[in-house]
Amino acid sequence: MITSLRNILENKHTLIEETSYCAEQKELFDYPIVSGDFYEITGDNPGEKEIRFKNTVDVSVFQRIARKVPELSEVKFPDREQTPYFTANLSKLQEALEQNRPVAVEGGPCLFGAHEVEVEVMLQDGDTCIFDYCTGKRYGESTGFLETDMESFIKDHAQSIERVIFHDKKKGLTHQEYESILYVFEAAEALHAVAVIPLPDMSYVKYLSAVISEMPEDKKEQILKDFRKVSWRISDLYLDLIYSLEKSYPNVRCLVVHERDTELCERFFEERVPHIERNKILRMITAMPNRKESVKDYISMPALPFYLLGIKDILEIDSVDETDSYRKCARAHKGILNLSCILYPEKLSADGRNTVYHAEQEYKDYL
Repeated sequence: MITSLRNILENKHTLIEETSYCAEQKELFDYPIVSGDFYEITGDNPGEKEIRFKNTVDVSVFQRIARKVPELSEVKFPDREQTPYFTANLSKLQEALEQNRPVAVEGGPCLFGAHEVEVEVMLQDGDTCIFDYCTGKRYGESTGFLETDMESFIKDHAQSIERVIFHDKKKGLTHQEYESILYVFEAAEALHAVAVIPLPDMSYVKYLSAVISEMPEDKKEQILKDFRKVSWRISDLYLDLIYSLEKSYPNVRCLVVHERDTELCERFFEERVPHIERNKILRMITAMPNRKESVKDYISMPALPFYLLGIKDILEIDSVDETDSYRKCARAHKGILNLSCILYPEKLSADGRNTVYHAEQEYKDYL
C-alpha cells in the first residue's frame, strides 16, 4: 500500500500535534511510503508520541538523527529534510564514537528489481513460459497452463525442461540504486568508518540453485552458468560505480563482497556459522524452502564488518524493506554486536503506484 506519516497517524487516530514530529516540515508528513500496515503509536504524552514500524524501528527525522549522532549532521543524504527515516539503537553508535571504538557502515542495493531479468522456460514438447526472476510471476498467456509461478512451474516440469534462457533487460543503475551506495559512502566519511557493501549476486544464485534442484545435473550446470553471465554483468555496473565513488571519497576504506571475490565470500560463510546455524535462528529465517540459503545471506550481511574485520559497532544504512533482516541479524548476534540502523523508504516510481524496484521498465528512472 502507498501511505504517508499523515495517513498512518490518521488511521491510528493520532494528531500530528500529539507527536514529536509536529514541528517538522510539512513535506515530511506527505512523503510517500510503500509498505504494509505494520505501524503502531508509542508514547502517551502529548508532543511525545512516535510511530514504530514492525515493533523494530522508530520513525525519525534527519534533525533528530543529527542530534543523536552529531557526526552525521553534515551528510548529504538525498532529500534529507523531507524523508522520514526508520532508526534503531543510534545511542549505541554514538557511544562507540565517543569511546573511539572502531565503527563500520554496512548497506547497499539489491542486484536487480522486477521487470529487469526475465526467465524463459522451454519444454521438450515446445511449450514455453516466461517469468519475472524477482517476483516469479508469469508474463503473458501460455497455452495449456493455468496461472502458475516460476518456482512451481519448474518443479512440476523439472524432467521435461529443454532449456532455460535469461533475458537481461537492465539498462543501467536506477537513481535509487545509486543513492543506496551514496548513503553508505556519505555516512562512512562522516563517521571515519569503514564502508562494507554486499552485492548479493551469490544470494540470487543460491535461490536459483534451489529452484532448479530437481533438474538433471548437466542442465543445472548450464543454467547457473548462463545466469552468472547476467548477474556478473549487473554486479560490474555496481563495481564501476563504487570505484568511481572511492575516488570522490578518498578517505573511505570500502570493502565490497560479491560472488567472484571467493576469499571474502568463504570467510563470510565460515564466520557466520556460530551465529546463524543455530536451531533458534534457523527456525525464524523463512517458511519458503527455496529461499532459505539466500535469506541466510540477507540476515547475516549486516554483520559483515564483524565477520571480516572484527568490528562490533555497525551502522546499517539500507531500505526499510530490510527491517526484518535487521531485526533477525540483531537477534542472531545479541550480546555480541551493537547493530544500529538508519533505513529509508523505497522511492515511488513515476507510475505513481509502484516503487522503482517494482516498476516496469519505462518507469525505472535509470541514470
